[in-house]
Amino acid sequence: MLLAGMARADDVKLRNVELVKVGRATYIMGTATNVSGKTLDSVAIDFDILKGGKVVGRETVKADDVESGQAWRISQPITTKEFDGMRVADVMAGESTLDAGSLATTPTTATGATPATTTP
Repeated sequence: MLLAGMARADDVKLRNVELVKVGRATYIMGTATNVSGKTLDSVAIDFDILKGGKVVGRETVKADDVESGQAWRISQPITTKEFDGMRVADVMAGESTLDAGSLATTPTTATGATPATTTP
């Protein structure tokens, strides 16, 4: 019996996402909020790191067990050495589903594609 459905990528709202220099390091900083109305098992936000408009790297921010309405701070160091910008590439959110006693996660992406279901 399926007790919960699939989460949509627009169930996560991003605010004030920017590059911030701290000493010699640069961080992606901002706030993400679960606006889905339900607990999300996992959230992954991919950021493309850019130089001259071309992708030269990628950073991923992850959060687990995000309650409905919960906001969390993004503070991800950039490991790419040379860059001049960033953009949100993808947001994936997975809601827990229970099926005959087994736990699975069904992620969706901002592009509308649904990746394969993963089982912890």
